Amino acid sequence: KVNSAHFAQALAMALACGLPMEEGLELATKLLAGSPAALHRCRNCHKKFTDTSDLVGALRDSDILSPASCQMLTISIRAGNADTTMQQIAARMSDEADEAMEKKTAMIEPVLVLVTSVMVGVILLSVMIPLINIMKVIG
Repeated sequence: KVNSAHFAQALAMALACGLPMEEGLELATKLLAGSPAALHRCRNCHKKFTDTSDLVGALRDSDILSPASCQMLTISIRAGNADTTMQQIAARMSDEADEAMEKKTAMIEPVLVLVTSVMVGVILLSVMIPLINIMKVIG
């Protein structure tokens, strides 16, 4: 989700600057060079766009945008404000990615607290048991 959001943000900036869609796709694809799966989807999208010249279809077929977002983008392209709609879609995708990360973090935090508590308990016992034995010997 994060990679798709970054791709959508880069594409929105390219459209807002007035770049041709193909050049915007190329620039957005270069942005995701660090993630092989996302890079594959973006290259697939670029290839489909070059074959069909249909940006929305390429984004939908490559699973970069949801069908609802694709429908919104189709309408906005016809209306002539694709850049604004793409920015809104990118912002929504970024928010969704943030929420997903927060949910995963919320699931991991209790486990980390439990593991840390066990480690502190083990350290405490490893210090206290020898002290108790010394106290017994002393008397």
